[in-house]
Amino acid sequence: MTPKQGLLVCCLSILPWGSAFAERDWYRYENTYFEAFSDDSPRNVRKTLDELELFRAAVAQIANIQIPDDAPKVRVVSFASNTEFHSLIGSIYIDGFTTSSDGIHYLVLADKSTPEWEKRAARHEYAHVLLSYKNFPYPSWFHEGFAELMSMTEFRNRDREFSVGKPTGRQKYSNQSPQWSALLASDFNMHGIRDWGDRSDVYLLSWVLTHHFMIDDDFANTDKLVRYLTLLGQGQDSVSAFEASVGEPADEYCNKLLREYSKRKLRFVTYEFNPEFLDLEFVRSDASIDDIRPLLDKLERRGTEN
Repeated sequence: MTPKQGLLVCCLSILPWGSAFAERDWYRYENTYFEAFSDDSPRNVRKTLDELELFRAAVAQIANIQIPDDAPKVRVVSFASNTEFHSLIGSIYIDGFTTSSDGIHYLVLADKSTPEWEKRAARHEYAHVLLSYKNFPYPSWFHEGFAELMSMTEFRNRDREFSVGKPTGRQKYSNQSPQWSALLASDFNMHGIRDWGDRSDVYLLSWVLTHHFMIDDDFANTDKLVRYLTLLGQGQDSVSAFEASVGEPADEYCNKLLREYSKRKLRFVTYEFNPEFLDLEFVRSDASIDDIRPLLDKLERRGTEN
């Protein structure tokens, strides 16, 4: 950590976030799938929530994700102030995170004014939640790759179509050869990586693998993914299951794949959007700071773990 970074973190740790939150009005927004709390403007909140709802319907459609009828609503907390969000979780390098408590999923977001951030950060975090409804022990690389792949979903033709598979725009920060076996390992821990550049590399590499298996070559590699997941479900460790599925050592296969992806135009797929289960009717009501404070206290404890 540089001296400047240390100073920023120190300053964040002493901000009186409780009194600042109390100075603004908080509101609750609800539809079939979300319960949201925010002190941001209704216009900003609705923009974020509408994007999330469109995204939920699209991902559920293409990934065949069924949200159980008795599943608790996902709780979204969106902050009007980036500074207060970062103070709450004790880090200036996290713009959003998901966590769960007592069976409830939380999607916690800092506010930024750029639409691109709203789309990518919120979608990435919510994709983790959606994938969890599959009730399968997906490895960390697939969780991150799936979230990155879905985060770039692009709606077209007045939301009647959407495209999946667009490049993430990430670059590889390390010039060293990736440690694929470590990334593919069953016990790989994304949250154990503190360096921002290293994290970005993991997101990129995970996206490359997920794009390759789910979309590339006219879906020619999906059989390999199905075999890999089948072996995982049978209790085989992740690396050996991967190598058995692709027929090569992991490092050789993945390095060759990374070289190919750096040279050619990448494929994306466009689907016709089915709005049958779309629910954009968010109902707004007042929420007092007394209602919000226990939630913020819980998120402060959970956020420092991410």
